[in-house]
Amino acid sequence: MSAKFEYLYYETRKSQHYQVLHKHHCFELVYYVRGSGYTKINNRSYAYREGMFSFMNPFCSHDRQTSEETEIIAIAFFHDAPVELEDGVFYDSDKEVIGRLNRMKEEMLFGKTHYRLRLELLVEDLVIELDRMINIHRKDFEEEWHVYVKNYMDLHYNEKINLLNLAKLTGYSYDRFRHKFKESTGFSPNQYLLMKRLESAKEKLLFTTKSITEISQEGGFSSSSQFCHLFRKYTGETPTGMRRKSLLSAQPVSVFLPLRRRIRH
Repeated sequence: MSAKFEYLYYETRKSQHYQVLHKHHCFELVYYVRGSGYTKINNRSYAYREGMFSFMNPFCSHDRQTSEETEIIAIAFFHDAPVELEDGVFYDSDKEVIGRLNRMKEEMLFGKTHYRLRLELLVEDLVIELDRMINIHRKDFEEEWHVYVKNYMDLHYNEKINLLNLAKLTGYSYDRFRHKFKESTGFSPNQYLLMKRLESAKEKLLFTTKSITEISQEGGFSSSSQFCHLFRKYTGETPTGMRRKSLLSAQPVSVFLPLRRRIRH
């Protein structure tokens, strides 16, 4: 691996300062030594605070809006390492990044013999650390994002949920979001929502005296006829038939799926 150091600078920007959308022909890392604010990287918005840093690949558009006075250290470089570093904002939890940046800053300030060579060696070391850090972040995100989405659906399944917006929150395209959600839960997002709505409706049929219309409205169905159609399609019984059967039977009917046939949506 080889690296080429381009520049390093440090500055302090006042509160409410806006740096317009721009891009560079090289890699750039901006470390937030103190302060807070917002940055947009490739049309995705992030909040930053002390101890975090932005990383941008070449020709990645980004801006910055400070909420309070912000001190930064920025470095630009090239490298040909066989690694893929993703754009975004990351937390320097172990202070590994700021430690390397401060060593680079010292080399720049004192200009000792071979300081340019030392800077490029430090860049190579930084790239390795970034690859380790960002990969850990990616793994943590893979484990956590679908838990958040699933919990959100569990709480709001009876409301109108915009799955495209949920996908945007994860940073994935809708197709990729749908694929990974199904990979982790066994259901597509639409299948999971329908399953939750039918389970809730089934429970109300068995344990409340609410009307079919009330149950369909509370369950997020567009109409009672849609509810009855889907309920029969996936359980094999009409809502009224299941309620009557439960009242006549001494054995309680399970409120949970599996449904009569696999939900396809």
